[in-house]
Amino acid sequence: MDERSFQKFAGAAAVIVALSSLLYGLVFLFLLPAAQKGAPPDSLTSFAANPTPRQILSLLFAVGGVAATAAMIGIYRQVREGNQGWAFWSAALGLAYGLLTAVHGIYLLFLNPTLSALYARNDAAIQAAAVVVGYVPSPLDPSSFSKFLLSGIWLLVTGTLMLRTSSFARGLGYLALAAGILTAMTGMPDPPEWEQTAQATSPVEADEAAIAPRNPESPVSSAGILFGLGAALALVSRSARFDAKGPWRKRAVRFVVGLIGVLIVWRGLALVFPDGLSLLALVFRYIRYALTLVWALYLAPWVFLRTRLAEAQPFK
Repeated sequence: MDERSFQKFAGAAAVIVALSSLLYGLVFLFLLPAAQKGAPPDSLTSFAANPTPRQILSLLFAVGGVAATAAMIGIYRQVREGNQGWAFWSAALGLAYGLLTAVHGIYLLFLNPTLSALYARNDAAIQAAAVVVGYVPSPLDPSSFSKFLLSGIWLLVTGTLMLRTSSFARGLGYLALAAGILTAMTGMPDPPEWEQTAQATSPVEADEAAIAPRNPESPVSSAGILFGLGAALALVSRSARFDAKGPWRKRAVRFVVGLIGVLIVWRGLALVFPDGLSLLALVFRYIRYALTLVWALYLAPWVFLRTRLAEAQPFK
């Protein structure tokens, strides 16, 4: 075995990490019962009824962690030239993350069936003990230390090293830096001052939902609006420019048609698309807001021109 064969092996391991991460997200979003995403005892009773999705997630955790160790050594060998100390520290962080993640996955693979079986005995003392153990942070990943903090620091250091070498595209280095910041922040609890400040500036009534500082719905909506705005403006300049003047009757009809379309796309799709903070719900939220802008700025003018509710405006 030589250097070239290991680099090929490390590349294949990186692909396994990517595929296991993708499969983990899909299983978590679409197959894992909602009760198992919460705390015991509901998660334990749900696991007893349907253990397969949770066991698949634990197995993917273990496989991805083991594969990550090889991929990170491969990256280390590419960025170590002229950066021996930083590259070695990056590799140490990556190995710690990969090994802890792999062992954590194996630990969960045996822990979940054991706790679920104990809770199913219908003994009050044993059930209470199983619930308590279910609440105890994992000794291999307390408060998602290895999952978020270690991996976030590794991404930050490795992204910086990628920018200092010619072995990787600069875009990949910047992507690693951005991912590192987001990953490290994901594992950090929100400072209590955030909620206190938000409550002081925008008080929440007793029957309203609590303020969630990290709620991604507003940023996703804004991103969808910006994309829809850009796409609509690019399209309207080619085929849907119209003269806003004309008889008042046509203007009124255009207003009503445009408003009905906005309500159908914006509010109507909200009734059909999934709601919540899952990845699928956020993707559909993005699409809904983008389509609303595309309708208002491009499709509605296109309809006005085809139905003779407006005259085309010549290009200048």
